[in-house]
Amino acid sequence: MPNQFDEYVKSLKESAKDAHDLLALANFNGWKLLKEKLFEVIMQECQDYVNDTKNTDMCMIQAKRELRNFIQTMLDEITTQIDEGLKHEKELNDMEKKKGKEGKDEDIQ
Repeated sequence: MPNQFDEYVKSLKESAKDAHDLLALANFNGWKLLKEKLFEVIMQECQDYVNDTKNTDMCMIQAKRELRNFIQTMLDEITTQIDEGLKHEKELNDMEKKKGKEGKDEDIQ
């Protein structure tokens, strides 16, 4: 039966794998194209609509704000997942180094 430490290590490994998958996606030219030509354009259009004083339909203004916030949150979450996953990978590497060092110390004694 796995203990809490094993579950913790498993979650760190999954997070690190997800980070590398997202990083590969973020570095893919298709993603850059989507981000720069679609998401950023839509966000700017929404902001322009909200800032235009001629637009008085509060439902549309709110819808544009929510769409912009949704896209921004999605992009931020991807960045956060990558950052956290890479931190988890570093933590795993540090744990393995520490474990390896302790094992060598025990062999010497």
